[in-house]
Amino acid sequence: APLKRWSADELESRDGPYNGVRVYARTKRMQVVLARAWAQRLAETGVRVYSTHPGWVETPGVADALPAFRRLTRPLLRNTADGA
Repeated sequence: APLKRWSADELESRDGPYNGVRVYARTKRMQVVLARAWAQRLAETGVRVYSTHPGWVETPGVADALPAFRRLTRPLLRNTADGA
């Protein structure tokens, strides 16, 4: 489940067989967690920290890992040139 609690150890797939899609999703989630932690730590210094989602791009990774998502959203996906 994407929103379940997890440990940083899971980034190395110690909790089962390697699953590239799961590891990718976990690292993206960890970027959001780190941005929040840095924002809290640096709040008093005037430094601002943000995390954004750049949008989805039509790539082989999306086609292979998320075929149902791709079928539903294909008209909305950017091409690789627009996503670069």
